[in-house]
Amino acid sequence: MLGLALIRPPGHHVMPTRPMGFGLINTIAILARYIQNRHGLKRIFIFDFDVHHGNGTMEVFWEDADVLYGSTHQAGLWPNTGKVTNVGQGAGVGATINIPLPAGSGDAAACLVTLRPRLVFEEVTLRPRLVFEEVDPDATCNTNVATQWHGSCLKRWTLMPRAKHGDAAARLVFAEVVVPAAERFRPDMILVSAGYDAHALDPLASLSFGTRTYGFLASGLARLATRLCGGRLMLVLEGGYHQASLGESVVATVRGLMMPEGSEAEALEAAAEGMTAGAGGRTAAGSEERLEEGPRDGAGVDVGRVREDPEPMGKVRDVVAHVRRLHGL
Repeated sequence: MLGLALIRPPGHHVMPTRPMGFGLINTIAILARYIQNRHGLKRIFIFDFDVHHGNGTMEVFWEDADVLYGSTHQAGLWPNTGKVTNVGQGAGVGATINIPLPAGSGDAAACLVTLRPRLVFEEVTLRPRLVFEEVDPDATCNTNVATQWHGSCLKRWTLMPRAKHGDAAARLVFAEVVVPAAERFRPDMILVSAGYDAHALDPLASLSFGTRTYGFLASGLARLATRLCGGRLMLVLEGGYHQASLGESVVATVRGLMMPEGSEAEALEAAAEGMTAGAGGRTAAGSEERLEEGPRDGAGVDVGRVREDPEPMGKVRDVVAHVRRLHGL
């Protein structure tokens, strides 16, 4: 069974006794209980890749050993929960795995290009036409995904993929935490809180996932589900607040889910295996190389210029190593 539920509002912040964070009901938690009670599938693995921590889902299953909750989210972001040391309580100790990623983690960066309008006239008809010229031609990016007016200029947000180690943060987390945790837990079904606000273009946070990140994750999760629980995998839409990147990322997810054996899923696993070198979060030789710097979005960007920040992969590796030690992975 394979499915993707495109529903709103997002629900992973909703607590057992009150709504929270745009949500009214915790859809993924209700789905997990329904599957357990109606279909007799006892052990459920919930993987949450929304940029905000799913505090509501964690609260629901805080003392439940039959539901493994794993979350990747931006560290220090609202609702300010999801610390690595939050591992569950009572019978549920160890069944909560939090992987807070530092701001900037991902494989892409947003680039701001400023376009200045200019009125020109066609040679023969003298018909007026409005054209836009880049203030800084060197700041050209690959794909136009969003535009907005700013004073007398048009500002265009575009996506620039990294040249090296694309999807490095997601692949590292998937290979060294998600896969071994799922293999040890042996779920009867995998559920996914699929939030797309970790995308580099999303305005609510500062992770830098690219569109292809979600295709890789979907392919890897589909193959994992096939191997562990007969292909039983369901994704439920959570956050995502940049319309263009949300649509593109969902399409990438669907393509990843439908990717046949031996294609993108295999490429993901090969890349992940190349970054893994045993316990303790160690990585294979050469993977210590930092991702090259690239342009990023943010307040204070000069007109026609981009601001460059290095990818914080060293911090990501530290977090992954901490999680692995804490959970014995």
